[in-house]
Amino acid sequence: MTDQANNFENQIPGKGPSDSAGVLPLQNTARSGGEGNTSGVSGPATEPDTTMNLDLVMDVELNVTLRFGQRQLTLREVLELTTGSVVELDRQIEEPVELLLDGKVIARGEAVVIDGNYGVRVLEVPHPLIPSHLRA
Repeated sequence: MTDQANNFENQIPGKGPSDSAGVLPLQNTARSGGEGNTSGVSGPATEPDTTMNLDLVMDVELNVTLRFGQRQLTLREVLELTTGSVVELDRQIEEPVELLLDGKVIARGEAVVIDGNYGVRVLEVPHPLIPSHLRA
């Protein structure tokens, strides 16, 4: 660990170089109104401030991946791939495809074609992407 990281941890009450993994506990001060705030952040946060902060990053572009299926190949199988080779995937054609963000499934749906491009019609969002109190 660098000296700068050590100095940062030593400034946090209850945190020091011997603490495990240097993980900092975070509290949502929007619900508590700032009372009992032990996160080391001064000043109460309110829901409008949280929403405003979220608005700052709403136009950031993220790369998503559409996964039709997957398959593990040995190095030999990869090296033997040629034009016309067929790789069978682990998913049936009627099974939903997965929409991934940073390798995590954020939605499932059916593959569609839109003006000659692949797309996905979302049928399921397994976990809410944003907390309900921040939804417009």
